[in-house]
Amino acid sequence: MKFVACDMPEATPFMLHIYAAVAQEEARAVSARTKAALAAAKQRGVRLGVTGAERAIRYKAEAKARAIELAPILRDLKQQGLSLRGRLKLATTRRGVRAWLPLSAFNPMPPFSDRRGSR
Repeated sequence: MKFVACDMPEATPFMLHIYAAVAQEEARAVSARTKAALAAAKQRGVRLGVTGAERAIRYKAEAKARAIELAPILRDLKQQGLSLRGRLKLATTRRGVRAWLPLSAFNPMPPFSDRRGSR
């Protein structure tokens, strides 16, 4: 089967074979260097990566801290009679309270707006 490379139409099958062999050798060399570097780091006691359990502990602590931070604001808004999630979201946004993630990360609906259509 005839093969023509768009960026090098004059390439012969032999040239393509050589390029493939060079690329394969480079991939092997990169892999060997990476494995050696990881082994050396492990030997020095460097800890690589974080487990899901460790992340869960950190995220739980961050969530608790954020809940403590937001509690007085949400309590004040509830005392004003704003109990629906959308109204709370709108009121907290107006006060400059930022969410951890954008609303679209949880729900593809557009952001809430008041009756006049402003944000």
